[in-house]
Amino acid sequence: MCRALSDEHPRRCSCTPLASSDHNRRRRVNRQIVAGVAAWADALGDPAVDELRAGGIKTAQRWAEDHGAPMGSHPRHLGIVHDEDGAEREHDRRAAFGSNVAATLLASRVDEDDRALVDAPATVSEDEVSDGSNEVRVIELRMPDGSTSVGFHKPFDGIETFVAAAFGDSMPAQPMREVAAWHVARLLGPTVSEHVAPAVLREVDYPPEEFYDHQRTRIGSLSRQVPGSGLALTWADEVPQAQADAMAFFDAVIGNQDRHRANVFWDAETKSLGAFDHGYSFPRPAESDEMNESLFLEHRLARGRDKLTDAEMHALRTVRERLDDITPMLDVDRAGELRRRVEKMLSTGRLPQVAML
Repeated sequence: MCRALSDEHPRRCSCTPLASSDHNRRRRVNRQIVAGVAAWADALGDPAVDELRAGGIKTAQRWAEDHGAPMGSHPRHLGIVHDEDGAEREHDRRAAFGSNVAATLLASRVDEDDRALVDAPATVSEDEVSDGSNEVRVIELRMPDGSTSVGFHKPFDGIETFVAAAFGDSMPAQPMREVAAWHVARLLGPTVSEHVAPAVLREVDYPPEEFYDHQRTRIGSLSRQVPGSGLALTWADEVPQAQADAMAFFDAVIGNQDRHRANVFWDAETKSLGAFDHGYSFPRPAESDEMNESLFLEHRLARGRDKLTDAEMHALRTVRERLDDITPMLDVDRAGELRRRVEKMLSTGRLPQVAML
C-alpha cells in the first residue's frame, strides 16, 4: 500500500492501476456528492453551506441525513447511462442526488402559486395517509389570503425502499419526481394541468411523535389536495373522453409506472378528474424498468386513439423546448429517457404502447 497524506485529508490507495483507478473514481463521486449537498444547502439558505463545501463526504452525508434525506450506500445506486455518441458508462446515482434536490427546491419557487405552497405555514396532522407503500402525512396549510388548504407531505425518509426497488429505484427520489410531473403537466397546458395536483418540494417541521421525542425538520414533496373520491369500476362510463384522453397523454409523457384507480379522484359534482401520486414516473430505459401502468393510457390505446392530436403535438413541442427546466430535477438516466420518449412521440405522432414507455 502507498499513502498520500495531508493533515486534513489523509488517504491511502493501492499501488495497482485497477485499485488506483477505483480509488480515484470514488473520490470523484464523493466530490460530486459534496458539491450537490452544498447546492442543496444553498437553495435552502442554510449558513452551513460554506462548511459543507470545505468538508468531506462524511460531513455532507451527516447534513443530508439531519435534513431528512439519508444518502448512504444503496444496493442499486450504480447504473449505466449512454453518452451522446452512444457509448456506455457507469453512473453513480448518489453523485447528483443533492444537485437534483437543489434544482427541485429552486423550481418550486419559480411560480407564484407554487411559492405560496412553499411558504405557507404548515401544521402536521395526526392523520397519516398510506399511498400503498410510502409514508404520507396530512398537512394543514395557512395560505396568504388567510384561507386554509390541505396538502400531503411525502418525506424522503418515509420512502419504502423495498417497494421502490421494484420500480428500479435506488435513491429516495420520488418526491422530486412528484414536482417534475407537476411541471410537465403545466407545460402541457390547462387541459392537463387543471387535473393534476400541484406539487412542490419543501421542508416541514414535525412535532415530537412516537419514537421521536424532539421536533424534527423533514423535507419532501407537498401536493395540494384535489377534490373528489376514488374512481368507480364504471369510471369509463362517467369520465368525459376528453379528460381521460388528456390523462392518457400526460401519463405517456411522464412514463407513469403506477396509474391505477387509487391515485386519481373523480369529483362527481364538478365532473372533473384529479390526478396525484406521481413518484413512480420518469422511468429509466424500458428494458430496465418493466413495471409500467396507466389505466387511462390502456383505455385510450384499446380504443384505437393512439394518434396524437394537433394540440398534443404542439404541447409536446413546448415540453421539448423547456426540457432543460425539468431534467435538473431528475437523475441523468431518467432525464435522458424523458428526452428520448418525447422525441419518439413527436417523430411518430403516436402514443407509445404501455410496455414501451
